[in-house]
Amino acid sequence: MDNKTPKSPLRLIEPKPGPTRLMQESRRGAASPKRGSAMTRICKSLIAALTLVVCGVALSPVQGAETRCTGTPAQYTAAIRQFQASMVQAQAQADVNPIYISDVEYYASVLAQAEHCIRSLTPVATVSR
Repeated sequence: MDNKTPKSPLRLIEPKPGPTRLMQESRRGAASPKRGSAMTRICKSLIAALTLVVCGVALSPVQGAETRCTGTPAQYTAAIRQFQASMVQAQAQADVNPIYISDVEYYASVLAQAEHCIRSLTPVATVSR
C-alpha cells in the first residue's frame, strides 16, 4: 500500500468566508449588524412617542364639546336620581378602598352632564310685572 502523507497537517473544514459587509464596530470590539447607535434609537423612540401623542390628541374628543341632550327632562331627572344613588354607593366603597375613586369621578362627570342637559332643556321662567 502506497500511502502518501499529506504535506500539510489536517485541519477542520471551515466554510469559505462570505462577502464582507460594512458594519459599525461596537464598543466591545465585535461588530453587530442589528445594533444601531444610541442616538438613533433615542430619536426613533421620540418620534414614535410624539406620533402616538399627536394621534391621541387628534382622536380624543374635544373637552369643551357640546353635549348632546336627546332625552326629555323627566328622563334626565330620573337618571340624576339614579346617578346620585350610585355615586353615594361608590363614595362609600372609595372610603374603604381607594380603587373606587375613579367610579366616584365618573358618576360626578355624568351627573354634571345630566344637570347641564336639564338646565338647557327646561324653559327659563321669567318674572313679568
